[in-house]
Amino acid sequence: MAVFSMVISFSLIKMTYNHNYGLINFVVLVVSFVFTGVTAFYKFSGYDVNGSVDIYTTAIEHGAQMSVNDCSQLQGNDYEGLEKVKESMGYNCGRQNLNDIHHIATGMISTIYSSLYNEFSLASVFIEAPKRKNRCLSSIDEFLKMCPEQKIHFSQENLQMLRDFERKQ
Repeated sequence: MAVFSMVISFSLIKMTYNHNYGLINFVVLVVSFVFTGVTAFYKFSGYDVNGSVDIYTTAIEHGAQMSVNDCSQLQGNDYEGLEKVKESMGYNCGRQNLNDIHHIATGMISTIYSSLYNEFSLASVFIEAPKRKNRCLSSIDEFLKMCPEQKIHFSQENLQMLRDFERKQ
């Protein structure tokens, strides 16, 4: 979608240049095209859908299969806390794919609007978007703090990719 919107934006730039619609309109279209491209590439660079699905699936499966005996560092009343963390990890990671789809689709729609409507593109740079919160990643981090030896089940590369993606948003 981002590539499609950039092609549309580039077509508008070319049409403006060929038909002499004016220097100001041409400059605005070029600036719009640059904002659209930079935003799309920055936000989605380094994001791997397969890696994120792998992390979410691992969290759901491993959280359901893991027993208290698999976590050697737990003491006394930490067992109840571990069960709550496992439950929240399963719940949050089960919903996270839909949250990611919603977030990425919203970003793509914003990119399309940026390419079609110059005013939106110029104004969207100054509009602060609400901070995205990946509750699944937070649950996994909390789980790994309680049971650090369980890190072997999670791809550290994919976890870092998700952390970097969240930081960019």
